[in-house]
Amino acid sequence: MPTNPFQPCPGVASLIVSAAGAEGDTWENVLHFLKNDASPWSTSDLTSLVAQFTTYLGTTPGENAWLKYLQSSWHLTGLSARDLSVDGGAEYGTTIDIAGANGSQQLPSGLSFAITLRTGQSGRSFRGRRFLFGLCADIQGTYLPDGVDPGAINYVVSGMNSLITSATSWSPAMKMCVLSRRHKVGSVPNVLRAEGVATPLVDTGYSNLVLDFQRRRAPYHARHF
Repeated sequence: MPTNPFQPCPGVASLIVSAAGAEGDTWENVLHFLKNDASPWSTSDLTSLVAQFTTYLGTTPGENAWLKYLQSSWHLTGLSARDLSVDGGAEYGTTIDIAGANGSQQLPSGLSFAITLRTGQSGRSFRGRRFLFGLCADIQGTYLPDGVDPGAINYVVSGMNSLITSATSWSPAMKMCVLSRRHKVGSVPNVLRAEGVATPLVDTGYSNLVLDFQRRRAPYHARHF
């Protein structure tokens, strides 16, 4: 199959948060961080990023964002960071084993909820989403069959906003960001940029209280990516 050429994303590192459920499926969320000086990330920079994110997971905001509504049969299993600035950039990964903190009934694996990532700028290139995984019944409360409790989601949003704030004090100097790799040129959509464009996040939120369904995250489908 044809592949795209390497696309430099100056100063950007990706951080993949991996999780596994009782069925053996694996899910991932990808976060992006932009160094303030836009320089490439070294192995020590990435090691520091992973360590600081792990510390955040152990705080109340980190637990609210990632663990409070993660069903207890699910575990966060790994963190993998990679420099996207240059071809063949540094990478660092580690295994973790952090169980979800909620023992209520697990929702079907394909059910998710979209947290919106906001930069304060309009347009698809300047916003993103994080889809929650491993959800449990407590996140719905009485909002059945296809909604979520606003109080529950506000815990998650508050925890993610805390991550945006916390990252500004981490080393190396950085900010969480939305990374745009493609854009529309004239009437042609989805054109690969010469360089990825990173825009710092200002906060997170949600557009509605309706659960999403992702086929690739349905039982026994996630193993294909």
